[in-house]
Amino acid sequence: PSIFVNIFKPYFKVEKIIGLPTFLPPAYLNDYYVRLRQYTSLLEKIDDLLSPHFPFNRFGDQNLFVFKKVIL
Repeated sequence: PSIFVNIFKPYFKVEKIIGLPTFLPPAYLNDYYVRLRQYTSLLEKIDDLLSPHFPFNRFGDQNLFVFKKVIL
């Protein structure tokens, strides 16, 4: 994530980074959702609570970056 952030650094400031998904299996691993069906709602809650916070926001299959424009 730091390489991506540095590209935009002169013009934007990072507001937050969110890992997507952090604790749930990625969407392409659909078989795991079937096997973990009974734990899915718990994992979703854990994901919502921890995915915006370091170091968990770096663990996701994908990352969502929220930037704020820097006034020059």
